[in-house]
Amino acid sequence: MERSTVRLPSHSQHNSKPMTSLAPRRRAVEKPRQRYLSYLLRLWQTSDGEELLWRASLEVPGTGERHGFGGLENLFEFLRSQAELEERETVP
Repeated sequence: MERSTVRLPSHSQHNSKPMTSLAPRRRAVEKPRQRYLSYLLRLWQTSDGEELLWRASLEVPGTGERHGFGGLENLFEFLRSQAELEERETVP
């Protein structure tokens, strides 16, 4: 831990002693932009008469924007594209 010395003004110059602070010095550190995507996922099954199919929707919590998907592969492709888009936007 790095120590810093602080000299406080005093009324009597002959009694002034340096004080030592144990608080670490703060350095300006640039934080990298955090990658974060958030969705509310809904999954349900339907039938086309012959087989069961999965349907899905994603809702963006902050805006209420919704995306619907007729199958899991469409959902996965959308999520992949969003992650890749986010990655391209955050890489310097």
